[in-house]
Amino acid sequence: MPEPVIVRSVDIVVDKVDYNSYGDMVFTDTEGNERKVGAKRLSYFKNEIIPDKAVRLNYIMSSFGKEYIYNAIPAEQLIKAKEPVVKSTEIPKEGKIIPNVGKYKADPAKTESIERQTSLKSAVELAVAKIIEVDSILSWATVFDMYLRGDFGESESEIIAKYIAKYGRKEVK
Repeated sequence: MPEPVIVRSVDIVVDKVDYNSYGDMVFTDTEGNERKVGAKRLSYFKNEIIPDKAVRLNYIMSSFGKEYIYNAIPAEQLIKAKEPVVKSTEIPKEGKIIPNVGKYKADPAKTESIERQTSLKSAVELAVAKIIEVDSILSWATVFDMYLRGDFGESESEIIAKYIAKYGRKEVK
């Protein structure tokens, strides 16, 4: 059986450990975030999830599309396992961002869906940061989506400059 793909890792310090009426381990970290390990998988975690101990929780995706804790690595093992990892990255020529580069090339519908979600999320983040107004989120998401799909033949700064010139940038207070 192939090794599961880790979708997310979180380093925490366990604050409190409890058990609910179903026998599940419910624990909180020092930041107050609550997590749960089901009773069936409890034996894998009893020795790692202990109050006042640092652990790395690795999550994988279930067949139902839900994340769950795959394993917990004690902090002592993390310190020993840490080695500097150097990744080489290709710098786009002329400082331009290359649109539509991703790992979902095989399924165009999935790529399009991810690009729309990314565009909307980016526009919402700008509104939360009060860079754009809330009523212009969809307009900005459309511009970001067009850029990700490669519909613009211009650089990113030219696109944004034209959009701001056309619709304006209002300071939100």
